[in-house]
Amino acid sequence: MKFNIPRKTEALLIIIAAVPFLYNLVAPILMGADHVYRIHDFLDSVGPMSVLISQSALYVFNPESIVSGIFIEQPRAFFGSPFNFGVNVTYHFGVLNGLVINNLIIRLTALVSMFLLLRRWHPLDRERAFVLSVSLLFAALPTFIPSGLSFMSIPAFILIEQLVAEKGMKVRYVFISIWLCSYSFLFHIGMFVILIFFVMALYRTFYLKKFHPSSYTWLLILCLTYTLLEYQLFYVQLSETDILSHRIDRFTNSENALNFFGLLGMSFIKIFEGNYHASYYPGWLILGFAVIISFFRFRGTQLLVNRLNILLLSMCMIGVVSTFFDTRMLLRVKEFIPILNVINFGRIDYALSALVFIVLGESMFGFMHFRIPVWLKHSIIFGIVAGISIWAVNYSREFVASNGHDAPSFRDYFLNDSFDDLRLFLKSDIDFSESAGILNLGINPVICQFHGIPTIGGYGNSYPLEHKRMFQRLVQPSIDRNQFWGAQLKAWGNRCYLPFSTIRTVESIDEVVNLAVMRKMDIKYILSRKIFKEQAGVRLVNSYFGKEEYWGVCYLYSVQ
Repeated sequence: MKFNIPRKTEALLIIIAAVPFLYNLVAPILMGADHVYRIHDFLDSVGPMSVLISQSALYVFNPESIVSGIFIEQPRAFFGSPFNFGVNVTYHFGVLNGLVINNLIIRLTALVSMFLLLRRWHPLDRERAFVLSVSLLFAALPTFIPSGLSFMSIPAFILIEQLVAEKGMKVRYVFISIWLCSYSFLFHIGMFVILIFFVMALYRTFYLKKFHPSSYTWLLILCLTYTLLEYQLFYVQLSETDILSHRIDRFTNSENALNFFGLLGMSFIKIFEGNYHASYYPGWLILGFAVIISFFRFRGTQLLVNRLNILLLSMCMIGVVSTFFDTRMLLRVKEFIPILNVINFGRIDYALSALVFIVLGESMFGFMHFRIPVWLKHSIIFGIVAGISIWAVNYSREFVASNGHDAPSFRDYFLNDSFDDLRLFLKSDIDFSESAGILNLGINPVICQFHGIPTIGGYGNSYPLEHKRMFQRLVQPSIDRNQFWGAQLKAWGNRCYLPFSTIRTVESIDEVVNLAVMRKMDIKYILSRKIFKEQAGVRLVNSYFGKEEYWGVCYLYSVQ
């Protein structure tokens, strides 16, 4: 039975999707750079880029520095468009202007790809309206990192998916070549290409009664390729940062990871949390099994497939339900049962991955082999649209205080004249090109990086694995006092900094860091949001005033 969307519903979906898309295209130009940034994802982008620009070292790198290797294309380390175009724009126009320009380019890219898509789909029927609304909702997400291009380019990938289904292997081979040649550009796009392909496969299988084996084979190729890229198998040979070791160390040595083949075990745990970052690990295995199993048609195999479908659906529903409870009822429950605060149930914006797995499981296993209620089919389709909408709203809420939200604006978070004064003071005393950097306590290192000050710690992962382990030895006193943050440092292999919560109650610096390790790392200065009592070898030099509601007073200590 074909599902017909009423014309008014069709128009409403498109309007809902198009309004935020157009708003985010125009608003950064009218309002300036304050409007456009989600702080979390820029912590590992803006800082390293700013250090390179401030040192006039965009193409020259200090191998010992945390900020290293723009040409090795660290994932999430530098923002931009295809082939480092965005990096060059930022270099020539500055960080803020560069980000606004990149935003405009990315949005226009989405508009052009949408135009090409609509040319193929004329007149607009119900299938096209559904895909258009979903893709526009992706494109509306106000994000300006490399993975942001994945949202904006969803329409183009729908077009590619159409060509794959119609033309078969020739287009597939061409696209694989493009993928492998520009793997860094497509790195974060991969998950969303796979996601939208799942949606399209579901829609065709379920409502149009069309089955394209080549599309499912293509999905398997996408998943396998993306997995190889995620593990950076060839980065290890091209760089000194050893990202592969970071990933393995992060998962297999984590205290809260189920060590079932290391990475794979962690991935299945993350599925229960609705975490899309890890969802493709078991996803490509399940998809690969589905492709292989499609060659067999005997009864026993089909029974196994159906059982796997039920298991998969159950896992996804746990992710969705736990996410709902975490963001609704459990907030109050946690006040009475504090231990629940250490359990990550997931977030609304991650719950979409669970919906994707429902789509995958039902389209690959269920819809081809046994009947399910029509209401469930409809619920899944509208659930995807609702999930993406909630995701977009949740992203937007993190952006600008000027729009009535709690999140700081980009300018309030990064741009503070006091840190420029700090940079001038430090530069008069140390050579930034040779210095290991300063140590940040209670203030994110990216703030200093944005102002051109090298740091020992960092939010990104562009540093050697040995450096991470040395940093953990440096902050061992803090880890001993705060087991939760110690587990976080082990579980997140690319994080090397101490938040304010870890130093709020301490009185002396030696309760926070190991002074002997600090001297071994040749750390000359400490910037802290906490004032410490006097002790031998550490002297208060100056204080710098930031915005009270964000950074307050920061204290600079010299290490003797």
